Amino acid sequence: NKYEADVAAIQQKITTMQEEFGSGDVKSLMKEFGMLEKKYEGVCTQATKLTGLIHSILEKHYVDKVKELTKFNNTFKDKINWCLPEPSSDKYSIECKLESLADLESTVENMRPVLGELDICGKVIIKIVNVEKQKDIENTMQILSQQIEVIEGETKKIKVLLESSISMWKKYELSSENLSSWLKEREDRVRQVTGTQVNMETVDQELESLKKLQTELA
Repeated sequence: NKYEADVAAIQQKITTMQEEFGSGDVKSLMKEFGMLEKKYEGVCTQATKLTGLIHSILEKHYVDKVKELTKFNNTFKDKINWCLPEPSSDKYSIECKLESLADLESTVENMRPVLGELDICGKVIIKIVNVEKQKDIENTMQILSQQIEVIEGETKKIKVLLESSISMWKKYELSSENLSSWLKEREDRVRQVTGTQVNMETVDQELESLKKLQTELA
């Protein structure tokens, strides 16, 4: 490296001076150089230790993120299967599934930063490991990234199905309410017509009303 070359250059200059002027004239320089060399070796040792520590921290961080993402991916299948709508599902059941799906979407969103941290750690570690390990890290990062994409796609598809089911239930409830109101209104009219005494002056009108009701109820 650059500093090692600089130290070597200084040593070469001192050696040249020794040859030209004798060791007595450069004795102090040799002493200073010895101290410099020891300091340089000390710095190199500390740098090596620090580099190893940083690499260990990064590797642990990388492994932790891989475990976190793998655990999420492994539990996803059961969770997403539960969210799938069933023919027998009522409105309450579908609403519960939508809530669970929303939680799952939130978890997926929280996994994005984890994936980003994994990418940062992986790219640093790749530079300091052997070729075989590099390929392993690259494959792991690619697989985990693809799995998150698949999960996001599945949640979007199921959300569309659940929202469609909720929409159908709302239409059914509205139709049921409208039908109930219509029947109640007709029942009230029947009671009104049949519950009063026959008035000969309006009997034709009342009969016409009854026929109209019969036609509506047919």
